[in-house]
Amino acid sequence: MGFAYPAGAEVDEAAKVGNPKAMDFPRSHFRDSFDFSFSGVKTAAGRYIAKLGRDDLERQKADICASFQEAVVEVLVDHTVAAGRASGVETVCVGGGVAANSRLRSLLEQRCKEEGMSLFFPPVELCLD
Repeated sequence: MGFAYPAGAEVDEAAKVGNPKAMDFPRSHFRDSFDFSFSGVKTAAGRYIAKLGRDDLERQKADICASFQEAVVEVLVDHTVAAGRASGVETVCVGGGVAANSRLRSLLEQRCKEEGMSLFFPPVELCLD
């Protein structure tokens, strides 16, 4: 899509103006496990992108980013909250590069609040891999 590796910040920025429901990318959930894999969503997005011409890709870039990001973030949030609930934690702390993602911050804040869990994110400028 023309982004520099690893592209997380660029995907996040493009997703802000896209429709997260434009594409129905798969979500991985493993029964009775907090494990997750993003190979399915990456493959689905790659195949979708490969079918597009240059003009269509540019027109759909924000929607692709938003839909991809939503699929990944939903899985991360679902599994984080479920693991916290199962282990009885009261506070969730998120670090690393993924902690800079605006959608992850927003959705995890909402879900932790609903679950009565505290949430801590470091300042974005400290969220590095």
